[in-house]
Amino acid sequence: MQNWFYKSMLFAFPVMAMGIGVMIIAYFFRGGKTIYQTDQTLANQQVRNLRTYLNPQHLKYGKKNGISPIENRQAFARKKNELLQNDRLTPVTSTRYVYVENFNNSVPYLTKEADQLLAEIGRRFRQRLEANGINGTYRLVLTSCLRTKQDQRDLRNKKDNVNAALRSAHWYGTTFDITYERLTRMPLLVENVVGAFTGKQMTSIIATRLLNCYTSNQKPILGEVLLELQREGKCIALVESVPSCFHVTVR
Repeated sequence: MQNWFYKSMLFAFPVMAMGIGVMIIAYFFRGGKTIYQTDQTLANQQVRNLRTYLNPQHLKYGKKNGISPIENRQAFARKKNELLQNDRLTPVTSTRYVYVENFNNSVPYLTKEADQLLAEIGRRFRQRLEANGINGTYRLVLTSCLRTKQDQRDLRNKKDNVNAALRSAHWYGTTFDITYERLTRMPLLVENVVGAFTGKQMTSIIATRLLNCYTSNQKPILGEVLLELQREGKCIALVESVPSCFHVTVR
């Protein structure tokens, strides 16, 4: 009898956990579905305001607030420790608000002020998501940080980035790019529990559907955050189409 009870519990617990997990995930999904149907885009005035400050202005603030440009990765490796010890640069890592990609044409370092700005953008973006009924641990995706001069030359030679400038504010550690086409997310605890009993495929499908719902609203919401910070005099931002990102420089 006792063995039967234990066997029943071993079967019942995964089923109960799966049921509870699906209900909770459905709750989070419900908010996003409504937002997805609004299909928001950046208003014309927002686009104009996000194209007020072009590359010369970004270079101006980069020169004023950042480090001296570095020729190549070898030179950066030699200078890195000194720049870190003197608080001229700080390493940029993934947080609960921002996911740092593996970069090809930049290194994950910024000035302390730029790193603090990035964190503030992430916090405000999450707050606006929640205010719009979007629940969950969604994170912005950082796609570029500090570049050497050689990084910039290599980027200009790529066919998919013909708009890359000859001189870049990324040289100074004051500037970063955030894509408006993709989000990432940290799995909810309940998804980890459900995934343990049902397999990763189910939670992967749910996560993908949620991301598809919310990404359509990322550009206008992130644009609002950047315009707010720009009005406060904390940054200047430029919306770019190739690549699809916001180019942000700390003031």
